[in-house]
Amino acid sequence: MNIFHYLIILLLFAFLIVILVGFLIISYLYYRSSSGIINFKVDKNNNRVIRISNKYHFLSTIFDSQNSNFKEFNFLSLNDFLDYFKEDSRDKISKYFEGFIPEGKSEVLEVYINSKYRKNFSLIDRILVFLDKTITRTPSYTLTIHQDSASDYICSLKWSKISHRVQKFRIKEHSKNAKFEIKEKNTVVIGALIKPEFYLKNLRVADIYEIYSIFNFSPKKTFYFKEEGMVYFVLKNIKQNKYKEYVTIINDLNQSSNINKVFSTLTIFKFHEIVDEKNKLDLKNVLKYSLYNIYCRPQDIDLFINFDYKILQEKKFIEFSDMLNKYDVLNNSSENDFFIRKSVIVKYNKNEKGNLYLYECQIKNLAISDSWIRFFKQIPYLEYKYQKIWYNYIADYSRDNTQNPMVKISQEVFLDKQFNVSIDKPLCLVYANNNAFMSELLKEKILKNSENKIYTALYIETIDRALINIINTVDKLKVIIIGEKISQNLSDWSVAYDCLSIISLAKTKNIQVVFENPKKDLDELIVEKLNIKYAFDSSLNN
Repeated sequence: MNIFHYLIILLLFAFLIVILVGFLIISYLYYRSSSGIINFKVDKNNNRVIRISNKYHFLSTIFDSQNSNFKEFNFLSLNDFLDYFKEDSRDKISKYFEGFIPEGKSEVLEVYINSKYRKNFSLIDRILVFLDKTITRTPSYTLTIHQDSASDYICSLKWSKISHRVQKFRIKEHSKNAKFEIKEKNTVVIGALIKPEFYLKNLRVADIYEIYSIFNFSPKKTFYFKEEGMVYFVLKNIKQNKYKEYVTIINDLNQSSNINKVFSTLTIFKFHEIVDEKNKLDLKNVLKYSLYNIYCRPQDIDLFINFDYKILQEKKFIEFSDMLNKYDVLNNSSENDFFIRKSVIVKYNKNEKGNLYLYECQIKNLAISDSWIRFFKQIPYLEYKYQKIWYNYIADYSRDNTQNPMVKISQEVFLDKQFNVSIDKPLCLVYANNNAFMSELLKEKILKNSENKIYTALYIETIDRALINIINTVDKLKVIIIGEKISQNLSDWSVAYDCLSIISLAKTKNIQVVFENPKKDLDELIVEKLNIKYAFDSSLNN
């Protein structure tokens, strides 16, 4: 064999190596995640961090190295966790963990990774990091911190290699586009319920950009919709590995919905072409079927996510769609097929009826079962959609009634410019989902109504600073109902002490405080300290 043959073999061998390296690089770029979210909890008392979401493959971030201890349900010391970040980011993060974040609020900050971090990196990890520096962008990281208790913090770290900036981001909303269609049969739908406080205000471009950034959506292949308390994205030509990546991100986001200010529940599924109005209606019904069930039964999320268009033929989906349609028809019927359920305010432990009643509209048509009605009444958007109808029905019903009726109304309905109250209509008992009261807007509306001698009641499930601020600055509240979630736990002195500030404020402002279904065997000292005189007993009807 002469030198020419050796040269040919050498060149062939070099060519195969180049092909192999190229294949590995392409596989690396193809299978690793380009965006995502890492959820974790910080226990400040013990200075440790526990990750509550899975690792990503192929060292998608430095938090996912092969030998890293920062894996799901494993503790890492807080100092070791902070080592992942640049010094100025470490200082910034530590500052928030030392401070106090008001309940219901989150802190959001941009953080930067320590580019020199190599702790416990294997040879493969080091090669992947080198490739990252050479052929991919350094991802940006957004850290959201939500204080869960005095020393616990729930956090999410969102990252993306997406290149466009929010200032240049443009998005078209297709909900009212009658000509919209997608003829490709392998479409994917990602949808979310928006939190109730956003029913009254538009989502910012930055809010939508955040979703695009997390999923690294292609603007040319992604179509955005916002309607009926949902946002959703229809994507075409999505490959299976990308679909699996989306499923992982959605599972992580659903675990951290309490620290996302806009979205509460997310889903993903496969669909077929969208070429007519029936396809669009089917798509929205599948979204509602998935999102409503996940919202009401989060423990069963796997039953209501990640399916395909064949769901349209399944009995459980058909029943859901039929019941939702009946619920809509009955609530919008001009016949108003309702009856009024009345619960009375009583003197605590005496069952002497007072003169204040809570009225509630209920459907009396036998075409829909009580279990379905209870299910739909858990959905904030459906409450927002129909509460004006129920309130006006009760107002007409009680016009000549000597009882003092009170009607439970969400803050979104109460603040809606189309919702009108007057002195001869029932008292509004205003509540907020997850106690997320919009303090300034509520104060403004309550004070404005009081100028016309229209008073307001508040229903509360959690006592926090924002709520105390409302009560402290508004003199025109008539009643505060302390919800069952609190009232059932008054025997716990820590809960009772939380109530004391509300009771003291209410007393100085002559506001009547009522407890919902408190236990009848409360310690006399608690009854005395909290001045428990009135109870709302939902078992007593009139």
